[in-house]
Amino acid sequence: MRISLVDAAYEYLKTVNSSIPFLELYGKAAERAGVPEEQLKRKKSSFYSHLSLDSRFTQRENNTWDLTENHSYDETHIVVDQMDGDDEEEEENIERTEEDEEELEDEESSASDDRDDRADSDEY
Repeated sequence: MRISLVDAAYEYLKTVNSSIPFLELYGKAAERAGVPEEQLKRKKSSFYSHLSLDSRFTQRENNTWDLTENHSYDETHIVVDQMDGDDEEEEENIERTEEDEEELEDEESSASDDRDDRADSDEY
């Protein structure tokens, strides 16, 4: 029976019991799964996506991968609320004032008039 790349990666990481670089993991998983040489390049991005979505795996620093079970919850989960405290400040910078809106409308109107003038002068 043929094994999937992700299951092969899981089995390999169980034996290694440490984080390893993505390319090394991909090579070992492909070897265990019996992926033909001509398909290796084509399957790499799909393998990466599957690893990312499979909760058995965790990506570590420098694109190394390991089994989630080898790390504590705090090491493998990010609290989104604590990622960046500058969100409110960024939203304030994005909000437009009424003056900004009026200025934008004037610029758009002026640009439209310029296009109309050019179109009138380009009669065939």
